[in-house]
Amino acid sequence: MGRRLGTVLDRLHPDRALDGKSSSDTSRPARAFSGEDPVYARNFGRVPARIVRVTGPYLYEVHTDDGLLWKRHIDQLRRRTTENFEPQTGEPHSTRDQTPEASLEDVPDPDPAPSEPPHPEPATTPALPEGPQDIPERTAELPPAPPSPEPCSQPRDTTTRCSGRERRCPTYLKDFSKDLEYVNSEYGKNAVRLLYVRREGKIHCIKELEVSLHIRLNNVNEYVNSDNSCVIPTDTIKNTIQAFAKCRGVRTIEEFGLDLCEHFLTHYCHVIYCNVFIQEVPWQRLEKDGVPHAHAFLYSSEGVRFCEVERNLNCPPNVFSGIKDLKIMKTTQSGFADFFKDKYTTLPDRRERVLSVESLIKWCYGDCKGCLDYDCLWRTAHEAALDAFAGPPETGHYSPSYQRTVNRIQTYILERIPQAEEVEVIMSNIHYCVAELDKLGLSNDMEVFTPQDTPFGACATTLRRKKGSEGEYLQSVECKPRHSVSWKSDHMMK
Repeated sequence: MGRRLGTVLDRLHPDRALDGKSSSDTSRPARAFSGEDPVYARNFGRVPARIVRVTGPYLYEVHTDDGLLWKRHIDQLRRRTTENFEPQTGEPHSTRDQTPEASLEDVPDPDPAPSEPPHPEPATTPALPEGPQDIPERTAELPPAPPSPEPCSQPRDTTTRCSGRERRCPTYLKDFSKDLEYVNSEYGKNAVRLLYVRREGKIHCIKELEVSLHIRLNNVNEYVNSDNSCVIPTDTIKNTIQAFAKCRGVRTIEEFGLDLCEHFLTHYCHVIYCNVFIQEVPWQRLEKDGVPHAHAFLYSSEGVRFCEVERNLNCPPNVFSGIKDLKIMKTTQSGFADFFKDKYTTLPDRRERVLSVESLIKWCYGDCKGCLDYDCLWRTAHEAALDAFAGPPETGHYSPSYQRTVNRIQTYILERIPQAEEVEVIMSNIHYCVAELDKLGLSNDMEVFTPQDTPFGACATTLRRKKGSEGEYLQSVECKPRHSVSWKSDHMMK
């Protein structure tokens, strides 16, 4: 055809506008406005305004009678004649122009203009001349334009409106909800970290803790009825933990947990249960030539000390202590043989191997009414676990499986700590395989090993004291780690 075909979108871009050859452009003369032309601008209705500046072939800046400056497209403007301009006390004025230029029949109008009164002049009256030269003499005599029926200059009401109707359970859930009940409903604040520094002259002592505290209320209105009047904010729980560290200090993490449980059960009458889990960062005082430093500390790898204190209203507390992230290894006197075999078994018997474990050890105290030296008891349990794993320093002892090592740890702790009622051990076995150096022409007499993080073996077991000669076990306390990582997860501790 020798030319580019035009589209409707081309008419929206001034630099791509057609030169007027389209039949739709020749059907009526083009509309345009000049400075100070009185117009009606669309804004959820028709607002009286005047042209201020032409910003493009179809774009204008208009100034409303309310003092607002708007940007409008030509299709959003309609010419306002002097006959339309009437005082506010008069009858409603017409917003339609009789000239062909002012016709907006092709533009959709969501808010139709007021009804048009009969015009004294015939429909063939020529249009008013456009341009600023015809308007100044007449605009000074014009009365102020009537206000818009929906003035946009008024500020909108941003107040949140809430329905006052009563909230009711859906009818189809009435019978269903009667058969349901909450078994447990705890909430709280996790991982509240703090560093407590106790200064005794030039000697400083530190405790870096991570505290998780959960409580249970005597109702579940916040779940069922959307009633938060009894809910203690978790931010309040965090502030309470920090305030108790300041006011009461931190001697041991077990005593700190007991103080927190006592506060929440006595200070709030609607709290019926409290559980506190605390773990302590293993900082040790730095020593040089056997002389301890006054205020310098070194991170230790002896394992992370933790405790858990739980208490119900009008009941004595249950105190648990433990060690986590305890990584120990021995390079001999360990094996695994004579195990059950079937067609899927490929593991050979091993009488000699490297035993490397990562353990979580947790023990619970019985009904001890007196004050306990928790620091001394924790060091005793820690030493018992190391002795059970390694044996005497000179000779050691053989471990036929890491399950047998777990049993030794539990037995040693119960023997050395009479206050402990039961001991739970969660242990993962990190495998070390002999590196294959035959391809390199080298022999490997169990000198080079390859550690394998995954897969790894894991076991979890609890040993408790018997009650009486009949062999009944104590049922009052269950030593189950609540906040520690499950033994089925990656190495349990990570």
